[in-house]
Amino acid sequence: MHVTVAEPSDNEKLLKFYKNFTSQGLIEIRPDRNKNYFAPYELHSSEHKTFALKNEQNNIEGTATFVLKDTLYEGKVTKVAFASDLRVNSNRKAILEWSHHFLPVMNEVMKEYSVNHIFSTID
Repeated sequence: MHVTVAEPSDNEKLLKFYKNFTSQGLIEIRPDRNKNYFAPYELHSSEHKTFALKNEQNNIEGTATFVLKDTLYEGKVTKVAFASDLRVNSNRKAILEWSHHFLPVMNEVMKEYSVNHIFSTID
């Protein structure tokens, strides 16, 4: 498996992958981004990067997106990265591979965008 930066040409595969995940609760919510996987990130910032973990057949096994925004942090305007849509297929190999690749991905984002902080939420 290998990690790549997702491109617009990955859109269909990303949409299909994303639909496989549901939010469980009193009702099941299945996300649908309609036609553009990247649209929510484009609303938040012009700076965003999606990474995809791909298997040997080039199918997506995991994703992570980082949206870069200027925020007020400790009284100063500071660029931070917000990690979102951290998803990985439930097969054992994908889970083990994603954990192996995720830290280098975070370090790449921090270095490329000169950020010292990455925030995320778990739901």
